[in-house]
Amino acid sequence: MGMPDSNSVVKKFKKIAEYKKIFTDANMKITYDNMAEAIAAFERTLIIKDRFDLFMKGNQQALQEDEIEGLALFIDKGCTTCHTGPLLGGNMYQKMGLLKPHSDTSDKGIFDLTGKETDKFMFKVPSLRNVALTDPYMHHGEI
Repeated sequence: MGMPDSNSVVKKFKKIAEYKKIFTDANMKITYDNMAEAIAAFERTLIIKDRFDLFMKGNQQALQEDEIEGLALFIDKGCTTCHTGPLLGGNMYQKMGLLKPHSDTSDKGIFDLTGKETDKFMFKVPSLRNVALTDPYMHHGEI
């Protein structure tokens, strides 16, 4: 989360009125472990089942012709190198600007946390699930 430690996360969380109310209503204290439980409970509600899933399970009629063309382009351009798995990403870090130099070098990615030279400009690859609903895109929301 880009925070230095778990205590900093809890401290920041406690300043958000909506979260304080939710935890109070649930008769729970705001602790790091309780926050993790709450996030996990929320994430368990994020079940996605759509035509793409049916297609991936072998139903060749699940996608329309233009969607199949888009998928072919996605694969041909190498997007699946990073955007993999059922969430189409979200499970690895990759170097921003690997193919084309990244213009914003002020944020050094996970290097700021690890201090490892190899982590410079390494960012988590985002999931592409529900991508039509989650703009803006890219690391700083510039697209």
